[in-house]
Amino acid sequence: MYIKDNIAFAGNFPEILKVVEIQPNGLYKLKITFNNGKKALFDFQNLLEFECYKPLADKNVFESVSLDRGIPIWLDGEIDISPEYLYENRIQ
Repeated sequence: MYIKDNIAFAGNFPEILKVVEIQPNGLYKLKITFNNGKKALFDFQNLLEFECYKPLADKNVFESVSLDRGIPIWLDGEIDISPEYLYENRIQ
């Protein structure tokens, strides 16, 4: 049991998902390692149609991915994506 915001929940406190390692792997793909030990491949190509991710269509920008407290970022944090989204939509 755990308590959050004065509410008691059954089970264990859910671990916050973070990316601990990330690297570009092929055309708009990311090879990711999460803090729960899972490794995954994520295909970013379908997201490039969204306005907020259009700058990542530039291969040099896409490959400049880095981590800020477990969150993948580009352009000094102007663009980011949640670890949960990457985990839930991974292709491997």
